[in-house]
Amino acid sequence: MDVFLKGSMYLDKQIVAFVVVGLDVVIAIVLYFGFQHMKAMQLLTNQDINDTVVMAQDFSVMMVGLPAHDSVNELRAEMWDWVE
Repeated sequence: MDVFLKGSMYLDKQIVAFVVVGLDVVIAIVLYFGFQHMKAMQLLTNQDINDTVVMAQDFSVMMVGLPAHDSVNELRAEMWDWVE
């Protein structure tokens, strides 16, 4: 059965099937290598974080204007009172 007729040139189902399968294979290969690259980048990121290249201080939030306190427990109590 002809998919596309134009004079003497036409596409068979087999040619269309080969093109579709070829594109599927190319897409699968691109995705495979893309995921492998993402996995390598994830491992590097985990290594950076776990090997102390990135410290907790890099993600800390500094709070100013806190009430005067003698201990962390007093500060925590004051903060809970303020939140409630």
